[in-house]
Amino acid sequence: ISMWAVRSLVCTAKLAASGSPRNAAVRWKALEHQQIRRANFHTSPRHCIHPIFLIAAKQITKGLAVITGRGFRKWWKSLPSDKKAYFVAVALKNKWKVAGFFGAAWGVGGIYYFSHIQETPITHRRRFVAFTREQFRKISDFEFEMQFEAFKPHLLPAMHPVYHRVVRVANQLLHGNRDIDEIHNIPWSVSVIDSPMKNAFVMPNGQIFVFAGMLEVCTNDEQLGNVLAHEMAHCVLGHGAEQVSYAHLIDFALIGFLAAIWAIMPTDGIAVVTHWFFERVISILLRLPYSRKLELEADEVGLQLAAKACFDVREASAFWTKMSLMANALEDVEFISTHPSHERRSEHLDNIMNSAIELRRQCHCPSLPHKDPRVLMSMLKEEVKQESLAKQGIVVLQPPR
Repeated sequence: ISMWAVRSLVCTAKLAASGSPRNAAVRWKALEHQQIRRANFHTSPRHCIHPIFLIAAKQITKGLAVITGRGFRKWWKSLPSDKKAYFVAVALKNKWKVAGFFGAAWGVGGIYYFSHIQETPITHRRRFVAFTREQFRKISDFEFEMQFEAFKPHLLPAMHPVYHRVVRVANQLLHGNRDIDEIHNIPWSVSVIDSPMKNAFVMPNGQIFVFAGMLEVCTNDEQLGNVLAHEMAHCVLGHGAEQVSYAHLIDFALIGFLAAIWAIMPTDGIAVVTHWFFERVISILLRLPYSRKLELEADEVGLQLAAKACFDVREASAFWTKMSLMANALEDVEFISTHPSHERRSEHLDNIMNSAIELRRQCHCPSLPHKDPRVLMSMLKEEVKQESLAKQGIVVLQPPR
């Protein structure tokens, strides 16, 4: 097993130790499963399509659409006028057959779509998932290996002191949410990346990556608990499989439009520009809003996970207010981002905060501190705003009391 495997196993063992949701036998089974996966050993033959073919199929299909559209344009331009008139007449004569063919194709697509509808855990939202668990496990492992290769030189060793904090907070989340099946079914582990980047993310296989910069931004364990709860929520909800499925669905649904672009545009140069513009529009109108929707759902469920683990859920809103003060204007432009703006996330969390606080009370957690961290961040936000105006030569007057 590689050093990466040993490092992950150490952290997995720690996550499975104190306050573990199940007995020792179940914990050992999860650890043994993690070791088998890291060693890439399988006791029985696998019959699912390998993810490389699924990824390649989409790219090949898009390439064929471009080649087909471009080939049609070249062929059509080479035809004499009488031949063009003949083919147009044939198409009009058989228009119902053509319409029937495309209608049948959309019908088959509709059947495929509705036969792959699943329900998310906890929120019970219906969504499209194209892959079996085994297929997506392979995709997850494939993505994991790519991430590992990218971050391998920067991973802190599992004995580093920062792991004590991360593992302690993660264990508190696991213990507080031991009633959720997905918490038991996922082989959780954590890794810390030695980078000033303020980020954290989770792989679909339960591997949580936390950047050292994020640990500095999270000024207390309450904020770190809310951040990790958000990342765990992505995994519990199966957002990875859903997002990959949605991307594939959009790409295959728009294959015909790509072919049409390359068939209709008069030159290759114009077709390239139109193709690029089309991709950007689809991203802004379809892909990015869907990603932001999943982020907000993870915020909601993450707040529930944090509440059940007795973290101060108000720190979630305070954290995003702090992030909004640290971000520059370009970083926080929502419509071109995969994530909602920091301010919107803070406001969204405030809207559901009362229910999270009530859930926390029902779990018999200790009382929240009297000082609300959101008030402090709100005051800081106002100070920053006034300082910014002062630099522009504007002094805000205080209303009389």
